[in-house]
Order: sequence, then structure tokens, then C-alpha cells
Amino acid sequence: MKIVFLLITAIYASNFPMLDLQASLKVPIWTSNNYCGWAGVYCNSSNEVYAICLTGLPFTGDLAEGIFSRLPKLSILAIVIDDNSQAQALTLPSDLCTLNSLNQLELHRLNINTAFPSQILSCTKLKILHMAYCGLTGTLPDFSNMNNLETLDLNGNKFTGSISQSIANLPNLVTLQLFSNSLSGSLPSFASNNLASLDVRNNALTGSVPSDLFSKSSIDYFGFDGNQMTVPEICKDKPFCIPFS
Repeated sequence: MKIVFLLITAIYASNFPMLDLQASLKVPIWTSNNYCGWAGVYCNSSNEVYAICLTGLPFTGDLAEGIFSRLPKLSILAIVIDDNSQAQALTLPSDLCTLNSLNQLELHRLNINTAFPSQILSCTKLKILHMAYCGLTGTLPDFSNMNNLETLDLNGNKFTGSISQSIANLPNLVTLQLFSNSLSGSLPSFASNNLASLDVRNNALTGSVPSDLFSKSSIDYFGFDGNQMTVPEICKDKPFCIPFS
């Protein structure tokens, strides 16, 4: 009888990861067992969760281990705090990108307060990564395994050191936002021919802005202010290319 009970318990745990998420994250308005009806949860016609978007929804718990590996269709996870005064601590589980389809991860104004979480570097399917104002520290990591990235937003953190060449080498990069960190060194040349937006304002970058940036027809926004870089004359002919005064 005990074996049957344990088997039923294991099957229940496997089939209802969202109820485990409810128990760990503690979103007050998630009160029913019908997780497809929860605010911010989106399911397909088979009741499989493909998106969890907690924008402005309060929670009092954390993300537990062993949940995301049981959400195979999950492609979008967004936990966004709108009010900086309400910033919430959050721990990222090791299985965040295990056995699922995560290609968009948005974490905004969360008190992560560590070096860049290594488990995110295993999220090789990611196309969009927003981790703005999360208190991230240390140097930028090696993004070499994340060649699908199109948007990388690390605004408002506490990164130091240089902009890693692994970021510059991302072949599909469209938007790079590193505004308001403490980055130093020179701006690298970027491999992507799709780069449309580059914002590195309010850092401590030096040297010359690579002239090949201005040959990319895709570029429509530059943000260079608040650094010590030299901007080419051609910058004046580019819309939104902010010259130094």
C-alpha cells in the first residue's frame, strides 16, 4: 500500500508543476487549482504552460528547484517589478532552462545581488534576455554558448571590467543595452550585421568608437553619453547617435 501511495505522489508531482510553483512563489491571487486561469499564466489548447508573465503581480516566496524541468513547453518567463521600492529577492533554480523551451527571460528590478547567474548561461535557446536593475555584480560572463541571443539588456546593474568579446561576437544580436553600469575599457567591434540599438551610456568606457559600427545599415540608435570615448565625425550624420558636448 505504501508503494502505491509513493507512486501516486510521484505522478502527481510530475503532472502538476504549476501547483508546486504556486506553493513556492506564493502569488496571493493564484488561489484555484486551475492554473491556466491564473493571472499571468498562458496555456495552449492542451493545457500546457507556454508563458508565465508576472508583471506587477506581487509574490512573497521564491523559485524552487525541480519545477521548470517539468514545464517542457515553457518559452517565456517574465518576473517584472514595476516599483523599485518594492524590489523582491529572487533565487534562480539550477533547472531554469532544463528540458523546457525557454527563449525569452525577463527579470526586472529583482534583488538577485550576485555575479551573473551561471545557470542562465545554459539557456542556449534564449533569444531575449532582460536582467535590468537586478543588482548583478562582477564582470560580464562568457556568452559564447548563447548564439541565439537577439536582445541582451543588462541595464542598471553593477558590472565592472570590459565588454566581453563573447558579447561582441554574438551573430544574431539586434539590441544591446548596458546603460548605467561601471564598465571600462574600449568598445569592441560587433560581428552582428543585424545590430540596431547599442546603449552603453553612463559607464567608464574609453578609447575610440569603432568606425565599422557606422557602416551597419541596421543601426538606428546609439547611446554613448557619460563615457570618455571619442566619437567619429560620421556620428553626427546618424539619427540618435548622441555626440559628446
